[in-house]
Amino acid sequence: MRLAALLLAGALLAAAEQPVLLPLPELMKALDPAREWLLLPQADVQALESAAKLAPAPPASGAFLASASVRARVVDGREVVFTADFTACNRGDGPALAALFAAAPARLGAISLGGQPAVLAPGAPLRLLLPRAGRFAGTLGWSVPLDGDIQRRSERLPLPLAGGLSLQLAGDGRGTAVAAGLVRDGDGWRLAAPAGTALDLAWLPGGSGDGDAPLFGAEQTLTVQMQDGPRPLRWEVRLEARRGSAPATLLVTLPPGFTCTAAQAGVAQLAATAEGLAITRAADAPLIAIDGLLAPGAPVALPRIAGAAWQGGTVALAGDRALACDPPAGWRPRGGSATARSFAVAGPDAGMAVTPLAADAGLAVATSTAVAVGPQRATLDQVLTVRAGGTRLFRLPLQLPAGWRATALRGEGALVPAVEDLAPGAALAVELPGGLAPGAELSLLL
Repeated sequence: MRLAALLLAGALLAAAEQPVLLPLPELMKALDPAREWLLLPQADVQALESAAKLAPAPPASGAFLASASVRARVVDGREVVFTADFTACNRGDGPALAALFAAAPARLGAISLGGQPAVLAPGAPLRLLLPRAGRFAGTLGWSVPLDGDIQRRSERLPLPLAGGLSLQLAGDGRGTAVAAGLVRDGDGWRLAAPAGTALDLAWLPGGSGDGDAPLFGAEQTLTVQMQDGPRPLRWEVRLEARRGSAPATLLVTLPPGFTCTAAQAGVAQLAATAEGLAITRAADAPLIAIDGLLAPGAPVALPRIAGAAWQGGTVALAGDRALACDPPAGWRPRGGSATARSFAVAGPDAGMAVTPLAADAGLAVATSTAVAVGPQRATLDQVLTVRAGGTRLFRLPLQLPAGWRATALRGEGALVPAVEDLAPGAALAVELPGGLAPGAELSLLL
């Protein structure tokens, strides 16, 4: 009887240890009921291990960027536009500066910290002011133009100096991105290895398209004479074929307020259709030119050419008065003067409002800023140089930065208000009893 009981117990023990085959999802549920695990391909695991070994350890004290999640997109093959969410830490006892970029990007957009505009200290590295100890959530944007031709465009893209950084890059559907550590991820790319302070990116236009389909682009030049009433313009297009040839007839969508008045070089025929303006090239001419008019108040924008893989270019404005311009993202100033402006434009997606200023209006303001960080507070010295416009200036309104309290305001020949008791971010006005003559300058130290 005792022997039979032992045999039965042995059989039950053997049955309890019998292996069972489970599908992978059921196995993950059995091993991880709380679902705290993440199943990754071996290549991703190795990439994360390498990044962990090479990533710098966060400092024991001071201010630094702990992490940054970066999203980037290629615009018309000519510019990379970035947005990022970041977390910054200040382990000190008072205000401190955290390194943001090793070198400032070509075009730096809005930067916020805790929902408020951030304060930067210029220089290399470009630094961000953290007003007190603790952790801060922030956002920033920047863009970098790509340099090159229709075969290859490249540039060194600055990245935030964060201890942990992720990067997702979206293309425009008409090219391929190539960079060390950049791997395919769906319709875009992601950074699978540390890139340091910058990413050397090469963009190959048309690299992801059909190998047999024609591929062409357009380099546009739009010149507008800014004046009262309808504004004369000249629109030129140079076609570039990378594969096959450009179509003999271009279908073009004109921006609002844009009217063609006369065909010039390279145009055999103009015809308005339900889809847009049909332009037939003369003997496959690579360069076409059209004269036209822009309605008063209409935004300045490039036309859209159907089928063109890239179609950015240059917008030039000229007039006999100063021009107030508000360039959108993707428009990069190329210099000029108060009455003549030039912009490199990534594509036809956005227009720019331009206002010729009245002859007796306007003033120019130039600023220089220095930020100093002490153990308990940060101080900002800002010099504003004001040049009067066409009329004598008797009053100058000012707005303090959000969260900042003024401690002193000085200006020779100006009646400055008492600023010590003003609330942070308050508005104030500087009175000029004798007036500032047209063309004269006044320097204020805030």
